[in-house]
Amino acid sequence: MLADRTRNFALAIQVSRMRDDVLVGVTEVAALCGLSEVYVKQKRLPGFPRPHPGFRLLKWRLGDVRDWIRTAAPAGEPQ
Repeated sequence: MLADRTRNFALAIQVSRMRDDVLVGVTEVAALCGLSEVYVKQKRLPGFPRPHPGFRLLKWRLGDVRDWIRTAAPAGEPQ
């Protein structure tokens, strides 16, 4: 369990260094938002940006996710 949190923290640091126009997947979004991958996949986050169409796997523009974190992310969201 602790190894997962350490790995997610390291991934969040890597993602935070990326440019806004990069497309990221569920794992990266979950690490950056501090949520589980299942929670992100279920799309229960109010106002969360939609994934980009045309990809086999879910992909989000990193800048859209960052904007959501800054403006619309509800406080106390489950982690």
